[in-house]
Amino acid sequence: MLQRFWPATLGAALQTDDEAWRAEFETAVIEIGTNIARHAYPTSSGTEMMQLWLRAYTDHVEAAFRDQGIPLKEPPPRSPLESVDLLDLPEGGIGLEIARAALDRLDYERTPEGTNLW
Repeated sequence: MLQRFWPATLGAALQTDDEAWRAEFETAVIEIGTNIARHAYPTSSGTEMMQLWLRAYTDHVEAAFRDQGIPLKEPPPRSPLESVDLLDLPEGGIGLEIARAALDRLDYERTPEGTNLW
């Protein structure tokens, strides 16, 4: 989906072709999507669904996820990744920190109807 999004976006709405922030945005989207698949649906039944919307504006892009999985438990406390030795990073459990570090803003909401919104 991201591969199809960029050519249309860069040619139409977005006024930049900065590869650095594009890579950061893609990394964040992949990390959040992976977390939803792993944690919102810990026992796969084959009927899980996740929706992703991508939007482009002249000065920024947005991604929005929606799923019906289990709610996010309290997120781990934020720890700045800049102060961590990259060789000491754990193999798991830091996806949201990576996404937060890559994005200007990351929000999560659980609706009363049981929908997770990212």
